[in-house]
Amino acid sequence: GPTLTPYKLWQVFFDGTNFTYNELLSQETAHRWDDGVHKVINYDAHFVATLRKDGRQALFTSTDGKYSYEDNLHKGVTPWGFEGFFLADLAPSSGSQTITCTSFNYSEWGTCGSDSRQTRTVTSSYPAGCTGGNPWVTRTCTYDSPSAPAAPSSSIETGSVGTFLEAEDFTDTITGGAIFSYENTTSGYFGSGYLRSIGFGGGSCPPSGEGKEYRVNFNNSGSYKVWVRGYATDGMSDTVFIGLNGKCRGILVATVKNQWDWTSYPLSGGNTVYVPSAGVHTLNIWIRESDYLMDKIYVTQGNELPDDSIASVDLIPPAPPSALIIQ
Repeated sequence: GPTLTPYKLWQVFFDGTNFTYNELLSQETAHRWDDGVHKVINYDAHFVATLRKDGRQALFTSTDGKYSYEDNLHKGVTPWGFEGFFLADLAPSSGSQTITCTSFNYSEWGTCGSDSRQTRTVTSSYPAGCTGGNPWVTRTCTYDSPSAPAAPSSSIETGSVGTFLEAEDFTDTITGGAIFSYENTTSGYFGSGYLRSIGFGGGSCPPSGEGKEYRVNFNNSGSYKVWVRGYATDGMSDTVFIGLNGKCRGILVATVKNQWDWTSYPLSGGNTVYVPSAGVHTLNIWIRESDYLMDKIYVTQGNELPDDSIASVDLIPPAPPSALIIQ
């Protein structure tokens, strides 16, 4: 606080063109003034400063040397007059005193994010030169998720060279602590949008977060490789669980960050699901980490790579009642 802070006092002259600064006091601390309400500091015959005990103000008087400071102090306004007479607010000479901001001006609130929070920025603060304080820059809000397209009532039929599934076209949901949110704000997706994971769905099988179900009519039994097209920003938001008929099979991890990319790389378990018989089965994708964006799924019995150039083409023939078909 100001009562323990060193101050510098300067005498300033202006000749009409230039300022001249004369340092009169270098390291005077306010606690040295506690012997009285004020302390008078005299500097030769040219200057006198009367300092307040709390160190916040000083009364300065000065002469040009023709008359001593006693002329100013005791004679008041004499025929010769004062050369200087003013009251000054003091500030520390060092950086030991920090002025804390007490009021703020703000920008408008931003849009409500999928984490149900809004933010704004401080455009100015008071008093001038202040730092810190407690600006109100974050608040909770009600996130209005874009409406997801209606889930298909039938299943998807597998094609001869693999089948693409839109992540948002799930046929059912397995509830859990973490949830998927439908979004369409990050460009580069296929279809009408994508699913963003919100929350942590567990470290290993079985998952504890929400899962999406995709009813698929498999033309053949056997092993099918699962690919996922997604967007991961870092190593804490780059995995999902995969499985079949409600049983977790493994974890896929994105190997490319900060762009949409396909992955079938297994972090643990496997990257395939075994279909025990031809017919309708449920492909499962569960949340593992928060903020993974899932756009599309590709299942195949071949070794080909999913191709973005044909991922947006409808390769699925008309679906039979209540089933999609995969070959």
